[in-house]
Amino acid sequence: MHIKILQWNVWNEEGVGNIIRFVKKVNPDIACFQELVVGGKWNKYEDVPKKIANELHFYYAFFPAQKQPNEKGEQFPFGNGIFSRFPIKAVFSRHVQKEMPYTGNYSTLGRIYGEVRVAVPGKRALVVGTTHTSYTKRFVTTPAKRKEADALLSILRRKKRNFIFTGDLNASPRSYTIENIQRYLKHCGPDFRENTWTTKPFDYRGFRETKLRWRLDYVFATKDVKVLSSRIPKTKYSDHLPILLEIDV
Repeated sequence: MHIKILQWNVWNEEGVGNIIRFVKKVNPDIACFQELVVGGKWNKYEDVPKKIANELHFYYAFFPAQKQPNEKGEQFPFGNGIFSRFPIKAVFSRHVQKEMPYTGNYSTLGRIYGEVRVAVPGKRALVVGTTHTSYTKRFVTTPAKRKEADALLSILRRKKRNFIFTGDLNASPRSYTIENIQRYLKHCGPDFRENTWTTKPFDYRGFRETKLRWRLDYVFATKDVKVLSSRIPKTKYSDHLPILLEIDV
């Protein structure tokens, strides 16, 4: 059975209608998103993951990693989500960097790994995990980043069959994070030389980027998963480009 999987950091400031429009165009069976919010000002305080699921008629699980304040003084959840046209039978999550009081510092935000088990008709259940690991200036591996990676690896190294892992890992292909994930899981493509960030100007605490120069987004899998194709579709939405993968299970 062929299954299409979409990995995409949808950017918390992107209009939810644009996200839905693009997803309908590429028509995945499973989608893993980062930077989903419930109650943010950019989408008129809507429950973004719920609206995406309702519009697509998908099952979903939302994994809040951190709460952030809006201008109303309310705390709104910020995190990742997995959406599936197949029923979700189990959900698991674990913080890989603990949630801390929001200070505006991207590197200290709470970060979470989320996982679902989906019931693929006539097949063994497929387990899908996703995360959005912490930002560091120019994506260098700091001691805190290494600790976070080790927490993530403690989960991934246990996966042996029928497993897909996606995410915006805020790490380059030759980083500690990516090199160690490949000790346990295979890279599903596209080639590491194909970049996913940034499509919009970025300027934060002395680091400015205006070009598509970085590969930060990835899909990995256990060896038994057969990858039929992988590509990075072009889109004007979000500040990241997505990855679209087709597998055989």
